[in-house]
Parts: sequence; C-alpha cells; structure tokens
Amino acid sequence: TDYSHMMSYRDADVLRPINELKNIDVSNTEKWQPGMTKACTKNDKVYGINTTLTPGIVMFYNDTLLKELNIESPAELYKQGKWTWSEFKRLVTKSTIDNNGDGTPEMYGMALCRWSSLNFEMPMAYTNGVNLIDAPDGSDPVFNGTTVNVQESLAFIKDMFDANIIDPNWDLTSETSANAFMTRKCAFMPQQVNWWGYLLEMEDDYGFVPLPKGPRAEDHISVAPQLVMFVSTIGCEDPDTASLIFDLLMERPPKTGDPALDDPDNYLKTVLIREENTLDIYKDLQNKTIPCLPMAAPSFAWSCWLPAVDDILADKTTPQAAMESIAEASKIYLKEAFVQEE
Repeated sequence: TDYSHMMSYRDADVLRPINELKNIDVSNTEKWQPGMTKACTKNDKVYGINTTLTPGIVMFYNDTLLKELNIESPAELYKQGKWTWSEFKRLVTKSTIDNNGDGTPEMYGMALCRWSSLNFEMPMAYTNGVNLIDAPDGSDPVFNGTTVNVQESLAFIKDMFDANIIDPNWDLTSETSANAFMTRKCAFMPQQVNWWGYLLEMEDDYGFVPLPKGPRAEDHISVAPQLVMFVSTIGCEDPDTASLIFDLLMERPPKTGDPALDDPDNYLKTVLIREENTLDIYKDLQNKTIPCLPMAAPSFAWSCWLPAVDDILADKTTPQAAMESIAEASKIYLKEAFVQEE
C-alpha cells in the first residue's frame, strides 16, 4: 500500500505492527530501508517496511558536454564533499552559453519540465537540514515551511531563476525535457532517477548526483516520491506463517522477466550508466533516501505549495511571507491526506 493509506489503516486499527511478527527484525537496517521504517513507526510500533526506497529526485548532468566546457564533474565534487548550493550554481552558470550577449542564452545551464515544483523546488526544500514535511516519531505530519532552512532554500531557488541560468520554458513534458537534455539544450536537469529510461538513445555520456546540499545540512539526502510499503493486517488468521511468507518474498522476490527489475545492478552497469561514478552514487543514495511526504498529499502540493512558489518566483511575495501564508492551510490539507478522524 502507499503511505497515506497506511496511516489511515493504522489509525483505524486494522494493521498488525510488523515488529510483533516472528522472523522479522525491523531493526536490521541492512535489510529494511531505515527511512521507510522510521516514517512508518508510531509509539515504537512499525506498521510498514520495505527493502528499498528507490532514490527519487536527482540532478542529471551531461558529462560529455561538461568535459568539453572544462567544467568540473559534479560526481567528483560530491565524492569530495563539495557538492553544495554555491558549487551547483557556479557550474550551472558556467554551462549557460550566451554567445551574442543578447540576454537569451543559446544554452541554459539547467532546464525544468512543467512538474518542476515537484522535481526541483519541493525536493530542494529538503536539502538545508530540515524536511519540508516531517513525521517525527511516526506522529502526524508537520509542515516546516516557516523555518529559516526552507525559506533559505526558496531564496536560493529564486536567485537561480533571477540569474537567467534556468530555461524559463515551463511547458515541457518529461519527454520533451528529456529531448532538451539529450540534444544539448541544457547541461543539467533535475528529475526522478528512473527518468534515465528516456536517455537510452542519448549520444553523450551522462551521470547524476543528488541535489546539492545547503549550508545548514550535514549530509545529502534523496527524496523519494514513490512511497510503497508492505503491511500486515489484524485480520490475518495465521500471522506467524504470514511473516515467513513475507520474509521469503523479500529475500527472494519472484522473477518478472524484466532485466531492469530482476538484475538491476547489471542492468544499470550495462545499459543505463554512462559515467563511472554513477552506480556507486546510486547505491550511496539508497542509504540516504527519505520519503517525500508531500508526494502522498497531492492536495497540499498543488493547492498550497505550487501557487506559493509561483508567487515567489514572480516577485509577488517573499519566501517568508509565502510560507507563513500557507502554514494554516497546510495543516488542513495534511490532516485530510494523512490523519484518520477520531
């Protein structure tokens, strides 16, 4: 099930805590993805787990193009612990090309698709030391947009747009934005990690790194939009046997016939990965991935967050005023999405 349904089922007392089942050690972080386990825990009871939380939003870059422009590799900066907001902006600025100086670059450093608020602005709000929406100790989600951390994130995004280094064309679909990236109309593109399937025919080599971290963040994170987990219901007549089946499925998932699913590491190495550091970065991010709770609350994303960010970028308001203006409405939308009424 997904996260919002899990919370509703949990609060309706129809789920059996998984840590009460035999043969499943939910504290085993080598097996169970810790970010998912934490998000699904309340009062020391774990209601949902999964072996992985696929890294979600990453920053793709054209490796061949950056080398031609003598621009540093984002992967090397990441490995050196230097992949920060300031370095990111510097690289995007260097890869913006305006040969005739008319103010309209022939190539922007970065381009976005029309889902940019979900693929860039919202995940960036997680990169400065707090989560935009958090569920501490499995309690009801909390909106952190009024913190200085998130407001600094939004101010940084506004600064990127004002610098004219991001393509202002917001009417790109995932397919057309992939085409823009493949045809050198931009050097950087934030997108979900599974987006690389669009790039199979790209001639240039490419790679990806996590979104850069802000000055208040201790480490990078990856924000996963797909929150799918396994649960156990109270109505299960034989929970001990169910736990054995559950554990067996996790240890040896059934073959699908799809090489991308049955042997993902080999598929990544032989088909998708074009930059030598990318597979290591992908594996590293699996340990730094957290659920993006707003993705499970579309009413919040589209009715609160998106209009507020649009107003910031249009100079209609400030990050602080925008976040304060949606704070109360956010509580209502998050309650509707996640909290079961008494």
